[in-house]
Amino acid sequence: MRYYLKDGLQLARRQSFAIGVMFLFQFFWSMLFYQFIQDHVVSVMKRFPPQQLAIERVDLFLNESALLLFETELAQPFLWTLLFFILARFVISPFITAGVYDSLHSEGPRGTIFIQGMKRLSAFFTILFWLRSLLTAIPLYWLIPVAMQRITYADSYLSLALGLMPILLGMMVYSSLLKLIFIYIQLAKTTNTRLLMALLISFRHFLPICGLALIVFSVAAAFGLLVFTSSLYWAGFLALVIYLVYPLLQLALEVWGISVQYRFWQEKRL
Repeated sequence: MRYYLKDGLQLARRQSFAIGVMFLFQFFWSMLFYQFIQDHVVSVMKRFPPQQLAIERVDLFLNESALLLFETELAQPFLWTLLFFILARFVISPFITAGVYDSLHSEGPRGTIFIQGMKRLSAFFTILFWLRSLLTAIPLYWLIPVAMQRITYADSYLSLALGLMPILLGMMVYSSLLKLIFIYIQLAKTTNTRLLMALLISFRHFLPICGLALIVFSVAAAFGLLVFTSSLYWAGFLALVIYLVYPLLQLALEVWGISVQYRFWQEKRL
């Protein structure tokens, strides 16, 4: 495993162009989405009755808000714009992912390879992206009613947390395993290999693949904890710089995780 982690890190270090594109997309999408939420949610919360007023004023505010939402078309522009943001992310993300995968596999100018990967793989990656999203959402059909029941009948925050913890952990494990399988399907398409081989390798070497992913996840979680802890002790300009750099580090670790699996895939498919 040490070989794949080290070699994958060296490969990821050469993907500065792909990481930069990912960062710019994340930055502009997040900035526009934050501005959209701020313009709508903050303006509504400013009308929320202050704590000094009676609870009846709060109930009146909530009832009037519900009446406006369900009996008028006031919420439609907000919902349509929210849907636009979600669809924009769902449409653009597969294109960027296709460029990243081709950058890992092909040699040449990084920018040219990235754009060629978007042209060559984006259609297939888009289908996989929507398919994985659908498969991830299917268990929610059974889990949401169970979660709502546990929320309704919980008699304390502790019992609520204990009741929801298995559901959240189960969804995290399920979505992570699904993501790993789809990574190998995407690697098969990128390297012009049969998709059946991707499934065979992912199931045959299931434990090493999960082990590599778990190591990368642990490193990313350690960096996240370090950033959070440092912000508590180093408030001010330094904390601001750390928070500005951290998203870029997250994307670099994400590319490293894909690079590690790519190196493992290269060896096992031969």
